[in-house]
Amino acid sequence: MLNSRTFALLPDGAKIINIGRGKLIDTGALLDALRAGKVTGAALDVFESEPNVEPELLNRWDVLLTPHIASSTIETLQGAEQICVDNMVNAFYGDGLSVTRVN
Repeated sequence: MLNSRTFALLPDGAKIINIGRGKLIDTGALLDALRAGKVTGAALDVFESEPNVEPELLNRWDVLLTPHIASSTIETLQGAEQICVDNMVNAFYGDGLSVTRVN
């Protein structure tokens, strides 16, 4: 979604945050935009070639990297825990698995 063409459409000084999927951003195009000052900051929780991270991203002061933890909120973890418990109870009592439960 974000490549050289779309970066060119952004206002100068744009900030980029990606907590979705690494392949949403062309890393090379992001680096070009950072070097040119078109983008002045990026926060990335996911990477184009996970688990590998482009080495230049590791050394930039204008890039914040986190280890794919954006979804690790208390609510998300508690929801996953509840799904596990529901699945165990359902498996023991023969009701099958319920992997789609969302609070």
